[in-house]
Formats: sequence, C-alpha cells, structure tokens
Amino acid sequence: MAAFHNPVTSVYTTRFRLFVTLTVCVLLQFARPALGQSDIVSRVLQHYSELETLQARFDQTMTSDLFDEPEEISGSLFMRGKAYRILTGTRTIVTDGDTSWIYDPIEKQVLIDNQIEDEMSFSVHQFLYAFDERFDVAGTVRSGNSWQIELSPRDPDDYFRHLELIVRDADALITEIRVDDINEVSIRIQLSEITENPDLDDALFRFDVPAGAEVVDLRSD
Repeated sequence: MAAFHNPVTSVYTTRFRLFVTLTVCVLLQFARPALGQSDIVSRVLQHYSELETLQARFDQTMTSDLFDEPEEISGSLFMRGKAYRILTGTRTIVTDGDTSWIYDPIEKQVLIDNQIEDEMSFSVHQFLYAFDERFDVAGTVRSGNSWQIELSPRDPDDYFRHLELIVRDADALITEIRVDDINEVSIRIQLSEITENPDLDDALFRFDVPAGAEVVDLRSD
C-alpha cells in the first residue's frame, strides 16, 4: 500500500497509516539527545523505554493549502510493541507487527497488507531501531508545565521536514505531536486519557474478517 504520496487524492487508509506510524513510533522512542540538551529528552527516553503497552484517545487535525478545509479524525489507540489497534468512528486498523488490516464498515471492505517500511511512512520497526539515525534533537524549550522538543531530519531531502513533541514535565508523557511534511501538509495529533501499561487482550491485535466483507489483499506473493 502506498504511503501518503499525494495529499489531494490520498484515501483515509494512507492517512491513517501516517497517523499510526507517527504516533505509535514516537511514543516508543525518538532521537538521542545532543550534548547539553535539557534532561527532559533523557527523561522521556527512559520513561518510554519502560513502556510495554499503552492506551490513549487521540484527536488528529491535518491542514494544507491543498485541502478545502482541515481534516479531523478522532479515536482510540491500543499499543503493544509492534502491534496496535486504532478505532475511529469510520475505520478500524489492526496490525500484529507483520500484517495490517484496515476495515471500512461502511464500504464493507478489508484491506490486507504487509507492514510497510518506507521513506514516507516510517514503520514501527524503523522507529524502534533506526529513528535516531534519521532525526536529531534540535532544541528544547519549557513553557509552563510542558516542554517543546524539536526534531530535525539529518537528511535535508527527508519526507518529514519538521517534527515537534509536546511533553508534560510532571511525568514526561508526550501529549502532542506536530509534523510538517514535504507536501506542506501539517499534522497535529493530541493525546489524552493516556493509560500506561494497561492489561490488553491479545484479541486486540488480531483481526477476523467480518462475514460478507470484501477482502482486498495487497500483499505480494
């Protein structure tokens, strides 16, 4: 499945993939701090290195001069390592870390694909094992009870131009992710009702195709 190549014609599936990869992976690990940076970066890294599961609500807004109006998505996120489930009012996305399922109940259609690792979508695996090879911490600024952590790509031609994290000082939890990409699309993801290390059922990270749903398998043989 292609990842958010064209901001005008992209369908919800690619936008959800972009949300998932950004949110799930940023919550697990981001770039190593540069010397002299505030200890908030080390605190966040340490905090999330101990995270096994996570549950949260999210509100995502995408804006661009190419859109007639902002596009908004809200829902719930359940995460365990490389596996996750996202629920919104119109879509369900599930991955076990190897295979992903995107279910549209209105269209009665399920898209099945391999978990993609490419330059534009940042898979969970890439963030876990190679995120610090792609981004540097550009700076940290405290404002009230929160911190703003700015990340910049090492490659000037990177698909993601700018990434910013808002972190709560009290517990080093990421509460907002701000991203600008090469297509001049801005993405803002706010996280709330965050629960750390909840006991999540294995069934959350599996998907059974509903009876009567059309299956579109995009995996290569």
